[in-house]
Amino acid sequence: MRKIYLFVTAVIICMVVSSCSDETLNPIEPRMVDSEVGKSNVIRLSDIKNNPETELKDGMMAEIKYEGDDFNGENGLIVNLKLRVAMSGVYGLNIDNELMDVKISNENEEVNFSNGSLGKSVNLMVGEVYSISVYKNMKGKLKMGDVIYIRLKKNFETGNEMIDVSVNSCNECLFVNTVFSGTVTNQVYTNSEFAICDFNQANFGGCDFTGSLFKNTTMSNSIFTSSKFDNVDFNVCNLNNISFFECDFNYAGFNSSSVYATQFQIGQMENFMFNNVNVFSTGFIQCNMKNAKLTSVFMNFNTNNMNFNYTDLTNAQVAKFNLSYSNLMNNNFTGTDFTGSEFNGALITGSTFYNTNLNYANLCGVKGTPAVFKGVSQIGTKCPIGN
Repeated sequence: MRKIYLFVTAVIICMVVSSCSDETLNPIEPRMVDSEVGKSNVIRLSDIKNNPETELKDGMMAEIKYEGDDFNGENGLIVNLKLRVAMSGVYGLNIDNELMDVKISNENEEVNFSNGSLGKSVNLMVGEVYSISVYKNMKGKLKMGDVIYIRLKKNFETGNEMIDVSVNSCNECLFVNTVFSGTVTNQVYTNSEFAICDFNQANFGGCDFTGSLFKNTTMSNSIFTSSKFDNVDFNVCNLNNISFFECDFNYAGFNSSSVYATQFQIGQMENFMFNNVNVFSTGFIQCNMKNAKLTSVFMNFNTNNMNFNYTDLTNAQVAKFNLSYSNLMNNNFTGTDFTGSEFNGALITGSTFYNTNLNYANLCGVKGTPAVFKGVSQIGTKCPIGN
C-alpha cells in the first residue's frame, strides 16, 4: 500500500507541476525554410567560400558584408552566388545600380541580365541553376563594411516575383535561426521578422528595426545604441544583460518574455508595453515612458530590483507590478496607475506622486521622501503614506 501511495502522490505532483508551468515559455512554431529545422535561412560570405555550390532559394537570403572586390581572384567581383527558383517566369529586378553592378547568367555562362536598374526584369526557369555576380560599381561608392542583401521576394503591389539586391537596407526581410554577433552599424531592418534568432555579444549602432517582429529570440550580453524599435513586438523572447542607449521604443511591446539585467537609458518609450513579462534587475534611466503599460509575472525572487531614475511615467499603467526593493528616485509619477503593485522596501526619494493611483498597493517598508505627494488615491492600500 505504501508503494501505491507514493506512486499516486508522484503522479499528482507531476500533474500539478505540468498544469502550473508557464505557457508563455512554449516556443512559437516559425515559418521554416526547406523544412530544415535549426538551419539558418541566411547565407553569408563565409558559407559561400566554404561551399561554392551554396544555392539561394525561395525563403532564403544572402547577407554579404563587403570585404573587398577580388572574390575568387576576379578583379571587381564582390560575390558570386548560385540561384535556383521555384517558379518559372519573369522576375522583376530591384537593384541599386548606384553602388554595384549585377550579372545573372545560366550554367552555360549565357548572360540573362547585366547592369540592372529598377523596373528591369529577367526570365528564369525552374530546373536551371543560375549565378548572380555582384561587382563594385565604377562610381566606387561602396564602402568596406557595407552589407549587401540578395533575396527572392514577392512584389505585393503587382503580385510578381522579383530579385532584390540592396545595400545596408533589408525591408520586410525574414531571418530564421540566425546568429548576430560583432559590430553592426547603420543597417535598416524595417518591418522584418526575426524568428528563433540569437543576438550574442553583438554591438548594434544606428540601426532601424521599426515595425519588426522578434519571436522566440534570445539577446544576451549585447549593446544597442541610437537604434529605433518603434512599433516592434518582442514575443516569447529572452533578454539578458542588454544595454539600450538612446534607443526609441515608442509603441513597442514585450509579450510573454523574460527581461533580466537589462538597461534602457535615455529612451523615447511612449506607449511602451510589458505584457506578462518576467522582469528582474532591469533599469529605465532618463526615459520618456508616458502612457506606458507595464504588467509582470510575480517571480520566485525576493525582490525585482527595478531601477527607475529620472524617468517620466505620466499616465502610465504599472498595475500588479513587483517593485520591491527597487530604486524609484527622481521620477515623474503624475497620473500613474500603480493599482495592486508591491513597493516593499522601495526607495522613492525625489519622485513626484501627483494624482497617482496607489489603490491596493503595498507600501510597507517604503523608504525616502517624495518631492511631491498630492492628490494620491490609496483605497485599500497597505501602509498608506499621508498626503
